[in-house]
Amino acid sequence: MSAKNTLHSITASRLVALLLCAALVFTTVVTAGTQSAYAEEASTGTGSSESTGSEEGDRTTAIEVPVAFVEEGADTDASGGASGATTGEASDGATETPANDPAGEAAEPSGEASGEAQEQADTPAGKESRSSIAPQEVAPLDSIFAGVNTPASDFSFKPLNGTYALLEGYSGSDTVIVLPTHSSDGHIVQEIEAGAFQSNTSLQAVLISDTIEIIGNNAFSGLSALTQIGFGNCSDDTVIGTSAFQNCTGLTAITIPGTVTSIGSQAFRGCTGLTSVTLGEGLLTLSSQAFQGCTALAEIHLPDSLQTTGYGVFAGCTNLEDVNYPAGWATASSTSMSGGNYAIFGGTKVKSIEVPEGVTAIPAYAFAGCATLEQVALPASLEGIGNYAFYGCTGLEEMDVPSGVAAIGNYAFSDCTGLGAVTLAEGLESIGSGAFSGCT
Repeated sequence: MSAKNTLHSITASRLVALLLCAALVFTTVVTAGTQSAYAEEASTGTGSSESTGSEEGDRTTAIEVPVAFVEEGADTDASGGASGATTGEASDGATETPANDPAGEAAEPSGEASGEAQEQADTPAGKESRSSIAPQEVAPLDSIFAGVNTPASDFSFKPLNGTYALLEGYSGSDTVIVLPTHSSDGHIVQEIEAGAFQSNTSLQAVLISDTIEIIGNNAFSGLSALTQIGFGNCSDDTVIGTSAFQNCTGLTAITIPGTVTSIGSQAFRGCTGLTSVTLGEGLLTLSSQAFQGCTALAEIHLPDSLQTTGYGVFAGCTNLEDVNYPAGWATASSTSMSGGNYAIFGGTKVKSIEVPEGVTAIPAYAFAGCATLEQVALPASLEGIGNYAFYGCTGLEEMDVPSGVAAIGNYAFSDCTGLGAVTLAEGLESIGSGAFSGCT
């Protein structure tokens, strides 16, 4: 072999040796790094197996979150848990996404953060946190009218006779007023004239004085700025006239004392802000469409003194669900069978009614056209069910008629298309014409 070939062979051998050494060093470094990483993961609990366990834990939390909470728009993180569920926000039924975190995955504040900081972190820009928003509360009437003494000279009057006067209007500029008990010439103010305050569009609060017995038709109709109506110690048999407060959309709550015996047709129709209505024991009559279209009203307690209702009293109260049955209820308008704006509970969410023990008769047309009604509990004291009483209650599926019922009126359950089961007792003596017609 020549010297040249020998040199090439030695050089190639050295090159192979160098490459083998380099590979060995590289393998050692990689192996050491991997072992170090595994050791670190084992000590910190962040290894892949722990990640899987955490993911499973999050899934368990998500399952425990109420369905309603998830359905109301709570954001979910990548592991399926409802965001905010572990921070106590789930208790109010919804979470809000921070404005700078559109994906709803903002890191949770540390345990040392104050409650205020937590609220700020979870609140979208430009909105107050839920806990800082004051609930819609009606200020006590005593505080609203304290110190208010509206002079009689700010009002105009018309003598009714030698003793009483009619209040015709208001010419003052105050927005919170107390109606006078006496006119400027000393007559007792007994009545508010029809339309008396319709032009006073800036009025915000009015206290009806003790002496007033009649609130005229349209007396305060259309005053959208009016937020408070108070009643003094009104005389017995006080009457609220037709459309007296119609479309007073600013009213949120009203308490009508038991001295008011009659509420006229459409008296509070279209008062879309009303969320609370208190009717005093002593009320005898609720006339047609008295509270029609009060869309914010969710519940109402009818006094046992109530005897007569007109048609469509609560028609179109689309959020009304909780209603009781007044023990004294004897008469309902015949027009209420027509449905829509004429059915007493037409267009509401009323689903169940419990008729109290002691009631002997369901008045004709009482629940006609109440399509959402699903359950009715009748008392053992019941003796009769009036004509058209449950006409068109398409949501009713079953009816158990007590043994004391002797008569079921004409078309009492007609067109109750969902009614599949009816239990009739042996004491039943008569079933009116078409009582169950159209019950498919």
